[in-house]
Amino acid sequence: MIEIYGGDATYLTLNTSFFFLVVYLSAALNALLITTSLYSTYNYQNKVYEVAEVQIKVSHELLKMNDKLSSETTLDYLTNLGNRKALMTDTKNIWDEFSDENRLVSVAMIDVDKFKPINDTYGHEVGDVVLKRIAQIISEISISFNGSAYRYGGEEFIMIFKDIEKQTAQEYMDNLSKHISYISFPEIENKKVSVSIGIYTDYPTSLNNFQDFLSEADRLMYIEKNKKKMKF
Repeated sequence: MIEIYGGDATYLTLNTSFFFLVVYLSAALNALLITTSLYSTYNYQNKVYEVAEVQIKVSHELLKMNDKLSSETTLDYLTNLGNRKALMTDTKNIWDEFSDENRLVSVAMIDVDKFKPINDTYGHEVGDVVLKRIAQIISEISISFNGSAYRYGGEEFIMIFKDIEKQTAQEYMDNLSKHISYISFPEIENKKVSVSIGIYTDYPTSLNNFQDFLSEADRLMYIEKNKKKMKF
């Protein structure tokens, strides 16, 4: 320790000590601020990374949900056949592809005969079971012959075949009708169920559309249904 006596000297000693103290404290404070800043930056970056990871996970989940919802909205909830949305999309694509190319398209309308009494007698849950079994057969026939199948609503179904002759399409539907008629349904006391089918085959062009085919298939289906009623 160096002691310097005298007014000015003493002031010089105190002033110098104070100066070094200020420098020391300033350096310490700067170090603290830098450390705090680095720590805050580190934490901030970590938070950013965490948020980014959460966003990525959420995005992936949303994509999965979107795919699932998209799939669900094109399938009938009861039968897992295509629904009307799928039907409209598929037929638009068919007409876009087939128009004026001389390629045949067959549209079949399938209606379960006397289905209302089944619902009224055994209940809608049993009616749903019957529809699901018929839909399964329709799906199997559709897959076997490279067709596509849809539930149009209630007990009505639609099948579409491409690039096959009218007679072949009719044979497919005769096969379907016989297959369904052979089945006994234990849910309705082993009774059997029949379907009426109308099928229309023609060339898609720019002058017609799917609704034209469907209307004709529907008309032919009701002709068959009325023939059955006349037999009884």
